[in-house]
Amino acid sequence: MKCAQCSSEVERSQSFEIEGERVLCSSCFVERAQKRRSLTGEDRRRLKAAVKEEMASLLPRETLRQIVEDGYERLLKGEGDFDEEVGRLTNEIERMVGLAMCKEMLNVIHTVGEVFGEQEEEIRRKMRRLADLNRRG
Repeated sequence: MKCAQCSSEVERSQSFEIEGERVLCSSCFVERAQKRRSLTGEDRRRLKAAVKEEMASLLPRETLRQIVEDGYERLLKGEGDFDEEVGRLTNEIERMVGLAMCKEMLNVIHTVGEVFGEQEEEIRRKMRRLADLNRRG
């Protein structure tokens, strides 16, 4: 899909829907927010950082960083060997990816459910209309 403001290609997971149907990329969203609100330089910096963090990936960067730092700290303390720690880190990251993917799939299922719900109501309306036409005819 395309950003309504700058026309750049943007993935659904990395876009913001506004006013019901317009889609904005993260840069245009931040720009628009700045125009609508008087933000200090620090507020703008924090807003951009928050949007960038949220849109970066399925996994929050800070969480991944913390997992790696914890593993590194354990290795420095001599609490495990390298292979065990790499295996533990890999398992933890795989678990997080699995949970993140489940969240994304639930979002897609929810969206599809809403679309089907709207279509189901439209089909029911048309069926009633056809039934009314048959009775009259």
